[in-house]
Amino acid sequence: MKKTIMPFLFAGVASAAFAADITWSGVDGFWKTDTNWIGGKEPVDNDTAIFPIGGYTVDIDKSVLTGKDNTGLRAVSIAEGESDQPVVFRDTGLHTLNIAAGGSTPGFIVGSGRNVAIDGINLHLGSYRHLEICKDSTLSVDSGIVTIKYGNIIVNTNATLNINGGTVAYGSDGHYLKLAKNATVKFNGGSNVIGRIVNKISENDGSTVSEFDGDGSKVVFAGGHNIFTDGSALSSYVDYSKTDFSFTGGKLEINQRMGNSLRVFLPPKNGILISRFANLSMTDENSPSNVWEIGGIAYFIGNGSYPNLGWSKGNILKGGGELHFDILRIGANLFEADISKVVLKTKFRAHSANGEFRFNDGIAFGAGGDLIVERNKDSKFSINGKLVF
Repeated sequence: MKKTIMPFLFAGVASAAFAADITWSGVDGFWKTDTNWIGGKEPVDNDTAIFPIGGYTVDIDKSVLTGKDNTGLRAVSIAEGESDQPVVFRDTGLHTLNIAAGGSTPGFIVGSGRNVAIDGINLHLGSYRHLEICKDSTLSVDSGIVTIKYGNIIVNTNATLNINGGTVAYGSDGHYLKLAKNATVKFNGGSNVIGRIVNKISENDGSTVSEFDGDGSKVVFAGGHNIFTDGSALSSYVDYSKTDFSFTGGKLEINQRMGNSLRVFLPPKNGILISRFANLSMTDENSPSNVWEIGGIAYFIGNGSYPNLGWSKGNILKGGGELHFDILRIGANLFEADISKVVLKTKFRAHSANGEFRFNDGIAFGAGGDLIVERNKDSKFSINGKLVF
């Protein structure tokens, strides 16, 4: 009995004991060259690859530890330190750098003060592993694919995430883009699948951040095709007094769970906004400027019951863009649209107890478009401009 059990026990101990931290020395720049690693051997399954201070390029010349979700490196860690010189993980063949699944811990860590770029590789983080950008550091995704399976992206204090191209995908329901104080995220290009944005939850979740206060943080949509898949992506997990959101280009799709509230309006100065099923409540508290400029095209799409668009007195939509309503219900004290084109594709239901609706540049009706106004004797409805059927 003992002779058959002991080898299995020793095998388990050996597996944990031989996990190692392997540090890069970078003689010729290729990951698979053993002499590029201190100790003369590249990291293997369950090892941590450590990249010291300095600027250099790491060529992923062959896929690293691909296969099952629980097979791969324990972590890739770019050591902290003050350095303006970038560390570039580069590949022209889309080889894979695989981080094994783990218990809700960081798997790819950009240390404080570092500048890191991903250029052409396929970075895959296994189940419940996080991508963490530490304080005062920058991560730029220039090309390639970054896939995060059930994990989070964590942008710490004064850190920056630039998505310039390629694909970043972490859109599983309930997984987060976490913003700490003065964090910045810029969507400049690529095709990206986004989960839930969080800037106020208090938890460490395996991260070095304990309080995601998000004060002074920024999220900029400037290019690319960006899709929110989480049903609560921009609702109760975001405090909009902490984060400055702007939409200056590209295409942004928001797919909310029906009935959830979209608590901030992102008027496109350029580009296309598509919002499906999200309730939108614009109050004076949420819109201190009261004027929302649309230079691009904004679509609000529903199913007759959702979304509801609540618009408080003093909020005005204006600009040279287009506002498209598809099966939408509006309740407003004052809804004023002074933009170049308001398009009703199907049914548009405007209802108010004692409010006012103004369309200052006419309305165009799409195929099957109806305008239904539900109001009492104290409500007002006015259209200045053309009605186009």
